[in-house]
Amino acid sequence: MFSVRLAFSSILRLHRIPTTYRMAPHRFHSIVPRDLEPEFSKTLQSLPEGAQTAPEGEVAAGTLSAADALALINTRKYNLLSIDVENYEWKREHLLEIGLSIYKPSYQTHALFPHIVNFHIILEEGLKFANKRFVPNNRLNNITGQSIIANKVQAQTIMQKVFDDVDLSKTIVVGHGFASDLRLFRNWGLEFPQHVKIADTMKLWSSLIPSGKKGSLSYILDKLGIPYAYLHNAVNDSYYTLVACLMLASPETRNNLVIEEKQIDQETGEEITTHRVRCSPHDQDLELRGPDRKSKRRTQQTYFHAPRQGFPVEYVDGVLKEFP
Repeated sequence: MFSVRLAFSSILRLHRIPTTYRMAPHRFHSIVPRDLEPEFSKTLQSLPEGAQTAPEGEVAAGTLSAADALALINTRKYNLLSIDVENYEWKREHLLEIGLSIYKPSYQTHALFPHIVNFHIILEEGLKFANKRFVPNNRLNNITGQSIIANKVQAQTIMQKVFDDVDLSKTIVVGHGFASDLRLFRNWGLEFPQHVKIADTMKLWSSLIPSGKKGSLSYILDKLGIPYAYLHNAVNDSYYTLVACLMLASPETRNNLVIEEKQIDQETGEEITTHRVRCSPHDQDLELRGPDRKSKRRTQQTYFHAPRQGFPVEYVDGVLKEFP
């Protein structure tokens, strides 16, 4: 770990050294695969100033800056564990679902598409609550596979088994606005280790599109061209967040996906630089998507795999044992 941090700190210093004194690209080999060195160097140089370091409070909580996240993910040495939680809209302390999505690069370093293992936990104590006013109730619309019903003790045991399997010291936790989820988990009685590293897709997105003002998961997925359905199901969200993270952490994608444009600010009359993603829908078109919340029409629910109701801990344990 010390050698990784030392090498990475050297990379960050590139941004403060005149071009003529910058280290040669081959010095990056201890951080990223050799064939990624040119693209990775270009990515680091294009990051906005705010993406270089995270605020002290976020660092203390384990949140990585965009630059740190990009460097560590591209070593291909860290597992990624994406976590999402759905809570009751009227009482946030009531957790309804937990989604876990796991990506291990150790056996798929050169895979063209990631193999991701997903777990969807429906909390037994939350079955009597259902969202519908502010967010849709998509609890049974798991697109990744089979859900499992577990009580609080079983769910905490499952999460600990997953933590042990991925080894959090060798894992980056991925989330979208994860600070709020982290507070929910701690209030629920689940503590994350102090050394945990957190990559937030909101930070990765803002480092790619610094002029953007929107950052919801659905907006990012639309802009990146990632098809999706049934958000606000915990495992769907954890899966899509992980896919978005992999795209946002890819140097080649970052370097070739964004177009910078000059526009005149209508309020100040000054020329400003804006950024947009190639081949993505326009914002005004995205506003037309989705159901009208003011409509009284109800759509028919589509059900996927029926949730498992027995031996949830053993089920997860069995799947983890098959993990490469």
